[in-house]
Amino acid sequence: MRMKTRTKKAARSHRPANLKKLLRFAGAFSTRTKVVALICVVSTAALIGAARSRSHQETLFAQAVATPSDTAVAAPRIEPVAAVAEPVPTERPQQVSAVTITGCLERNADSFRLKDTAGESAPKARSWKSGFLKKGSAAIEVVDVSNRVKLPTHVGQRVSVTGTLVDREMQVRSLHRVATSCSVKS
Repeated sequence: MRMKTRTKKAARSHRPANLKKLLRFAGAFSTRTKVVALICVVSTAALIGAARSRSHQETLFAQAVATPSDTAVAAPRIEPVAAVAEPVPTERPQQVSAVTITGCLERNADSFRLKDTAGESAPKARSWKSGFLKKGSAAIEVVDVSNRVKLPTHVGQRVSVTGTLVDREMQVRSLHRVATSCSVKS
């Protein structure tokens, strides 16, 4: 009689071959890199879960709105109120009073402006120079339509201008020289 002999099979490990490759591949990275990758995977999973939860909530809300349940409280009916005619406000031009502002008159192409302004009615503005923390003097455009005060002759001088100020633009009524130079402040 013939006896069957058993051949020894190669000892197999308890881990599949792919897992061994994965562990060898993961061992090539530092712990810090592994932690960052794990955080990315977990946060991505959380974002996906939140998005799915929100879409599920939206569909539930849409269904609830479309088919209200019997237990829902009905909103009270609001009766329309007769319209009351309100008087329409008439727009009147605002009375702008004359203000006096002192500053250095400069020329910029065809326009004139007051720089380093001072006075009770002088507008203030924030600047990048102070980190937008402090308000300083703001430049004002000076307009003399009739050329009555002869602005070009006063360029570079410290002047006191009286007129109407609207949106940092002053219509000149009168001009008085305070100093012959802008470096002298009153």
